[in-house]
Amino acid sequence: MNTTQVNANIPSKDDQSVDQDSSALLLEQFAPFENLSNKILDGLRESSDFRDYAKGETIISHGQYDGETFFLVAGGSIKVTITNPRTGAMFIETIERGGSFGLDIVLSENKDNFVSHITLNADTDSQVWLVDAHAFNQLIQQRPSVAKNILYYMSTEIMQSRFQNFEFTASPEVSVFSLILSYASRDDLSGEWKIENMPKHRELAQDAGVEEVDAANAVAVLIQEKIVRRDYPGLIIDDMNKLEKLTT
Repeated sequence: MNTTQVNANIPSKDDQSVDQDSSALLLEQFAPFENLSNKILDGLRESSDFRDYAKGETIISHGQYDGETFFLVAGGSIKVTITNPRTGAMFIETIERGGSFGLDIVLSENKDNFVSHITLNADTDSQVWLVDAHAFNQLIQQRPSVAKNILYYMSTEIMQSRFQNFEFTASPEVSVFSLILSYASRDDLSGEWKIENMPKHRELAQDAGVEEVDAANAVAVLIQEKIVRRDYPGLIIDDMNKLEKLTT
């Protein structure tokens, strides 16, 4: 496997580069690359690197990423953290096996303002494909079938995201999200966004003007989506950006 195509700003891991594990996903098993010819897939493999990462290991450090590589999670899961340089708020997303990160970035021409604030870490023991952006963009230009696959994949992602956000735009949960946001304050020592004393569901529902079941559901959604986590008797907000988006 060619390991020289990986962007120079990503740390070399020659000592950990391995042949692909038999349980890990092949490139052709990822949605953007389904039904491509073997010749095209061979070209993708030549511009990609397959790597193992141990749980907790850093894949990309803060300030290191320049948007010239995208990542396909072939096994395990990785955690993406994007820090807002103005507010310090963090967007955190866990990408599971079969998911990807950075495809939209490598296809964008305007990425200087945020990519340096991205960090990637292995959330579990993970296997990851790293695909070189320059070679990939050349492949798109030369192979219409790849461009068609990417267009279909990206449009599907946009549609799913739009309807997922629409689900809460007129729901009583929005009132609860807004109220929870108003309780948040930043810890002077840790820099974390926290709610020191989280009201009980009954009190939360009364203050938000919703049913108690709606208040409970709203809190459950925030925990399930890893936007907040319990820190009795309060909450820690891990993803302030996402919480803000849920209130609009």
